[in-house]
Amino acid sequence: MRSLFICNAVEELQHLKDKCEGEYLIGTVDMDFYILCSNAKECVVFLESEDTMLNYNSDTWDIIDKLNDIIKTCKLEQEYLYKISYHIEGGLPLHIAETLSNIKLLKDIIETNCIKKINMIDSVKNWKINEAAFLTAYYNGMEYVILDVHGCKTKDCLYTLERTRYNICDKECGFSTERQADKINRLLLEKNDCKKDTLNEEYDIGFPYAAIDNGKHYGWLMGDLAFFKDDFKIGIIAFYDSGDVSKFRSQGFHVDCIEEYFDKTDFMEKYRIYLRDCVTIVTALDNNFHVEYAGIDMTEFLRRKVINCLEREVFDHLYMDSCMEKYFTYKKYRLIEAWGTSSFWQTQLVYANTKNTGTKLWRIETNEILYGKFYEPDADIISIRFFANHKIRDKVELKDFSGNCYYCYDYVYGEQFYKNCDLTKKPISSPIKILFAPTYPFPGVSTLKNYIHTCSTILGELPNAGYKIIFKNHPNIDGSLENEIYDKYCDNENIEIVNKYENILEAFCKCEFVITDASTVLFDSAVVQKPVFCIVGCQDYQLIKQHEEGFCLYRDVIKMCESLVDLHGKHEQLEKKLNKMIERQNAYIKKIVGVRPTGHPMKYIHDTLKSEMRGNMEWVKKS
Repeated sequence: MRSLFICNAVEELQHLKDKCEGEYLIGTVDMDFYILCSNAKECVVFLESEDTMLNYNSDTWDIIDKLNDIIKTCKLEQEYLYKISYHIEGGLPLHIAETLSNIKLLKDIIETNCIKKINMIDSVKNWKINEAAFLTAYYNGMEYVILDVHGCKTKDCLYTLERTRYNICDKECGFSTERQADKINRLLLEKNDCKKDTLNEEYDIGFPYAAIDNGKHYGWLMGDLAFFKDDFKIGIIAFYDSGDVSKFRSQGFHVDCIEEYFDKTDFMEKYRIYLRDCVTIVTALDNNFHVEYAGIDMTEFLRRKVINCLEREVFDHLYMDSCMEKYFTYKKYRLIEAWGTSSFWQTQLVYANTKNTGTKLWRIETNEILYGKFYEPDADIISIRFFANHKIRDKVELKDFSGNCYYCYDYVYGEQFYKNCDLTKKPISSPIKILFAPTYPFPGVSTLKNYIHTCSTILGELPNAGYKIIFKNHPNIDGSLENEIYDKYCDNENIEIVNKYENILEAFCKCEFVITDASTVLFDSAVVQKPVFCIVGCQDYQLIKQHEEGFCLYRDVIKMCESLVDLHGKHEQLEKKLNKMIERQNAYIKKIVGVRPTGHPMKYIHDTLKSEMRGNMEWVKKS
C-alpha cells in the first residue's frame, strides 16, 4: 500500500519511515527539501498546484456569499461587524481559497500515484496542507496517521483543528468566550478611558491608516498626502498607536489615534450584544449552512473556522468599532479614502460609523493586469486608475455599487521617460544593468515553485555572464523566503539588493531594462519607457496572456536567460532588440489607452476633488 508522507525535513521524513511501513511518496512545501529528495532519487512531489489554473476566486466567493447571506438573515444590530470580507489576500477568505486549492492538488496526486494512506507531521509550516490532507483522507475513507512535531506520538487531530475545537464526533461544540477572557481583562486594565477634552473638529479629507510600522504603507500614504496637504484640511485616522504615528506628526500632519477613544462602559454594552449576535449566527449556520467541494463535506470544517473568526477576529473588530463610534462623534470628515478596498473590515467599520454624517467614502481602485471583480457596496465614489478605455471598463464589475465612478490614469510618474536605449556608446567594461522585480507567490496567481525557479535561474545565470542585477523583491514577500534567496545570492558582486519598500522609480533610474513576471511592474516599466521581459508560468500566463500583443512574454526563463547571455557584450544587437520592445510597448499602450495624458495621476484626482468640494460635495458624475 502506497502512502503519501507530508513533511519538510530529513528528520521528519525519518520519523515517518520509523512509524509507517511500506512504499511511500514524499510531499513537501519546502523547496530545499524537495530538491534534496530529488537529488537523492526519492519519489517526491512539491505540494503546490501549478499545471492547471484553479478558479479559486469563484469557488471561494461562492462560499463567502453563502456565509454572508446567512448573516443577513440573522437581522443583527451591527451586521457590518460580522460580514465576511471579500478581500482574498488575508484572513478567512485566503484560508478558504488555499484549502480548496490544496484539496484539488491532493486529489490529483492521490489519483495519479494510487495513494491509499496519508501520513503527516503536525508542524507549523505544514498546517495548511495538513488540514486539506486530513479532510481529504477522512472524507474519502482513507487511512491516515498524524505524528506530533517530534515524531514521537500519534495524534487524533491536528493542532490547528484542535484550536478551533474541530471534532468530527462532537457536533455540539458552539461559540465560546473562554479565549476572550484575557483580552477583555487587558482591555479593561491597560486601556485608558476615552478622552474627555476632545474638541469637535471638521476636515476635508480623512486618510485611515490601519498598518503598524509598515514602511510600504507609510510610503504610499506620504506620497498621496503630498498632493493634498496644501489645499485641503487633512486628518490621518490611525487605528493603532505605533512609530508611524510619530513619523506622520513629525512631517507636520494631524494624526488621531482611534485607540485613544476607547470607552470601557460603551465597550461592555457592545460586548453583550456581540455575544448574543454570535450565538444567533452559529445557530443559523447549524440550520442553513452546507458546503461540498470535490466530494468532501466541508460544512463542519468551515463552520468551525467561522466560529473561530467570530471569537478571535470579530472580537478585535468589536474593540475598534467601539473606539470609532466615540471618535466620529467628535471628528467630522467630508471625504474619507477607503483603506484597501471597501470590503476590508477596517473600511466597513469606518463607513458604518460615518454613513449618517454626510461623509463620502472614496476608493481608488487599480485595474492593471488581473481580470477585475471588485466588491464596493459601501463606497460612494470610486476612481478607477490605469487603463480607462471602454474595453477595460467592461471587465470591471462593481457589485451592488450605486455611486459615482471617475476614470483617471495611473501611469505617469513625475513625467520620467527613457525614450530610447543607447548602448553603443557604453563601454564594454561597464556592465548592463537589469532591474529584476518579481511579484510574491500567491495561490491561484503565481506559485512558490515558479518564483524560486525564476529567481535561481536569473540570479544564478545573468550575473555570472557579466550583467549587473538590481534585485527588488515585492513588499509582501515572506520574510523567510526572502532571506533564503538573499543568503544564496547576495554575496555576488554583480547583484545589488534593493530595499523591498523602496519606491520602484528609484530602481528604474538605474537600469537599462526590466525583468518581471505577472506583476504590475510590467506596466510600470512600459510607461516609463523601459523595455520589459515578462516571465510567466502556467498560472501566470492565464492571467496575462491578453497582453501578449504588447509585451515579450517568456514561458521558459532558461531560454530567456540563454538569449540574454548570448547578447552580452553585443551592445548594438541588444540595443536594437530593446528599442523594438519599446516601440511595441508604446504602440500597445496607445492602442488601449489613447492619448497620453500629462502630469501625475494624483494631481488629476486633486484637481477633481478641489473642484467638487467647491460645489459642497455635490458630486457630478463624469462621462
